[in-house]
Formats: sequence, C-alpha cells, structure tokens
Amino acid sequence: MLDIVFVVLNYNVVDITINCIKSIEKNIDTSNYRIILVDNASSNQSGEKLQQFFLKDNYVVFLKSNENIGFARGNNLGIDLARKEYPAKFICCLNNDTLLHQKNFFEIINHKYEATHPAIIGPRIQLADGQYEPIMDPLRSLDEYKRTRDKLLHESLYWTIIRESLLNLSFFKFLNDWRHKLSGDIASDYREFKNAVDKEKVDIILHGCCLIFTPTFFLHFDGFHPGTFMYGEEDIIFFLVRSKKMHTLYTPELNIVHLEKKSTSAINKHVIARTRFVKENQIKSLQVIINVMSECLSEREHK
Repeated sequence: MLDIVFVVLNYNVVDITINCIKSIEKNIDTSNYRIILVDNASSNQSGEKLQQFFLKDNYVVFLKSNENIGFARGNNLGIDLARKEYPAKFICCLNNDTLLHQKNFFEIINHKYEATHPAIIGPRIQLADGQYEPIMDPLRSLDEYKRTRDKLLHESLYWTIIRESLLNLSFFKFLNDWRHKLSGDIASDYREFKNAVDKEKVDIILHGCCLIFTPTFFLHFDGFHPGTFMYGEEDIIFFLVRSKKMHTLYTPELNIVHLEKKSTSAINKHVIARTRFVKENQIKSLQVIINVMSECLSEREHK
C-alpha cells in the first residue's frame, strides 16, 4: 500500500499543472506515493502536452476523460483509479492551481489521522498575495439554500454581471476599507481573522482546493457526490460526512499555496458566457444540496 496518492485535475492549462506536480515531487516527505493526473477532456491539447511531459515520470499516472465531466466526477475518476490500482492510506485531491512547499506534509497528515481518525483533513491555505483563505462559512439551513437558489433563479443575467462587477471595483473596496477605518474595526477584524486561521478546528467545511480523504471516509463513501459540475462540493461532502457522524479536521499545521482562480478562468474568458456558466452551475449545485439534505432529513423522520 502507498502512503498517499494525489489526484490533480487538469483542464486547458499546462504550466500551472506542471508547477503543481513538480512542487509535490520536490517537497513530499515520502517516496511511497503517486500522482494521478486527470485531464478533463481539455479542448486545447493541454492534456496531450502534459501526458508527453510526464511520460517518463514514474510517479505520475496520466488519465484522460472522454468528456469534461466537471470537478466532482473528474476527481472521482482519479479516486476510483487510485483505490483500484494504487491503493494508499490517504488520497489527496489537490487543485492544479496550488503549490505544495511544506517538507513534512505526509508526516502531519499521518499524525493527525492516527490521533483522532477524521474522515477528511484540510490545510491552511495561503493565497498568492500572502494572505490566508478565510475559514469557510458554516453549513446553512435547508431553507437558506432554497432562498439562495430562488434568488439566483429570479435574478437576471445582466444584473448578476453588474453586481459582481461593482463588488470587484477597487473604488467600492476602498469605500469598504475606509468605513472599517472610521469605525476602528480593522485591527480587531484582522486579529479575529488570524486567530481563526491559526487555530485547529473540527467539524467545519473544508476548502475544496485541497481535501485529504482518510480510511475513515471510505468506510461510507467512494468520493465526491457526482451530481454537481462545479460549486458546492464542499458543502455537500461536509453534510454527508456529518450525517454519518464522522468528522472533518482543519489544521494550520498543514499548509499549501493557492493561486486562486487560475484554473477556473480557463473555462471561459468571455464575461457573459462565463457569468452564465457560473450562475447555471451554482443553481444546479444548490438544487443538489437541497435534494441531498431533504433526502437525509426525510430518512431521519422515518426512523
């Protein structure tokens, strides 16, 4: 049995994925590992280029999907191959726009698992600008997911574009920062944020750019819920794990770098098409979450 298998999903990029895989190979603290590189039917020959690049690399296993099946099912291809042909103690699904620099990554994973046997482990995530990814919001109620879905359903595409554009304008960010300065909240907000990301936590939603699945997880599940294409995977998998009374673990002793949105931007560069794609898949994922939660709650009522 291997110590760990990394599953790295690629779509339409080359250098970003190479950098991710090379960072694993350079820093992982075990020689007993494999990297399953899944190309999600890239439309620009990047899959073929990556296959050729890693052809003589004994640690990299290349797998190509016949169609773009999205984040969850694409990762599940790699997870399924790992479990059948490269069984390992841990399977780490790692975004291709991440970098592994930590020299004791496997040691910490193994230590944390042996201590409390969580189903999924997640690291602290540093962004390209040196800041840290905030802790994920708590799982919302069924009614809250329904309200969010309904809001997106009734919001016009062009208003969505305008709203997102306004939120990203530096002017509005400046106004928000200035409001915090006037109220004296910035220092306390920063301390609270730092305390949050620097403390180990159990039973929280973990960020999907790096999820480490342990033997405990595979007692009940085979991978991600296959119903989504993109978005909402973290909420769904957290709900399912907790429904089986298993636990998640966030630990700042594990660290990765996330070059945020570098991979998803390859899907569609045109603002209208990209916004439509995002909105449609957010609605679809929200409906999947609603269905999963409703089914689970219904089962509990009948017991």
